[in-house]
Amino acid sequence: MATTTRTNSRARAGSTSGARTTSNRTRNAPTKRLPAARAVPEQQPGILSKAWMGLAHIAGGAFRVLGKETLAKDERRDGVPFFVFLLAVAGAVVEWFNPADPVALALHTWTFGGLFGHVAFALPVIMLLFAVWLFRHPASVHDNTRIGIGVTLLVSMIAAISHLATGKPPQPSDGIDHLAQAGGVVGWLVAAPLTSLGSAVLAWPVVIVLLVLSLFIITKTPPNKVGFRLHELYAYLFGAQLPEPAAKEAGASDETEPLAFGTLSDLGLDDADPASMPWWRRGKARRDGEAAFDSPVVG
Repeated sequence: MATTTRTNSRARAGSTSGARTTSNRTRNAPTKRLPAARAVPEQQPGILSKAWMGLAHIAGGAFRVLGKETLAKDERRDGVPFFVFLLAVAGAVVEWFNPADPVALALHTWTFGGLFGHVAFALPVIMLLFAVWLFRHPASVHDNTRIGIGVTLLVSMIAAISHLATGKPPQPSDGIDHLAQAGGVVGWLVAAPLTSLGSAVLAWPVVIVLLVLSLFIITKTPPNKVGFRLHELYAYLFGAQLPEPAAKEAGASDETEPLAFGTLSDLGLDDADPASMPWWRRGKARRDGEAAFDSPVVG
C-alpha cells in the first residue's frame, strides 16, 4: 500500500511538472500572425445587365420628361417598370395586331388570356399606365402598395365580370381555351365561390361593389369624398378655382379632425408648376399671369 501511494504521488508530481513545462513553452512561443484577409473586389455588372439598365434609364427618362423632374439619380428604379413596359408592348402586338394568328392565339391562351380572359385585350393599356406610374414614382420614394393592391383588385373584378357575362360560365374541366374566352382562371376563382353560394344575382352586386372599391383604393378616395374628388378633377382639367376649406371651429380638438384623404398630388397630378399643367391649360395660365401683372395697383 505504501508503494502504491508513493507511485501515485510521483505520477501526479510528474504530470504537474509536465503541464507546467508545457504551459511555459506555450507562453514563450512566438505568436503566429495570420496573413491579412484580402479585400474582395466588388462584382461588376455584366454586359447584359448594363445594356438592360441603359435601355431602362432611356425609357424612364422619356416618360419622366413629360412632367417636372423631381427624382435624383440614386432614387430611380427603372428596371421593373421597363419590364412591365415591354410586357405591355408584347401584349399589344399579340392582342391587337395579330389576334387571328395561330401563334398569337396560343400565346393569348397560355399567358394573360388564360389568366384574365377578355381582360387581356385591355391589359396593355393598364400595364403601360402602371409602368409610367412606377417610372415617375419609384419604390425608393413612394409606397406603391396601395396602387398595386388597387390595380390587382381592379383587374380581378373585371375578369370576374367577363366570366359572369358569358351565358354559361366555363369550368376548368372545359379546358384552358374556354376559360380564355371568358374571364380566365382569375375570373373563375373570383366568380365561382360567389355563384356556388347563391347565383349570379348574388355574384353581380358583390363584384361591382369590389370594382368600385378598387377605384377608391387607387385614387385614395373615401366614399363620402367622391363629390369633392370629382370637383378637384374638374378644377385640374379646366383650371377652375377650388373652394377654400372650411375653417376649424373654435376650440375643436385634433382628435375630432377628419382623416385626410389626399389630393391630386397623390395621383401625380400636381399643377404647382405651369410645366406640369395639361397643354390646354397652359395658355389660360399664361394669360391670367399677364393680366395680373398688367393690372394697376389700387392704393
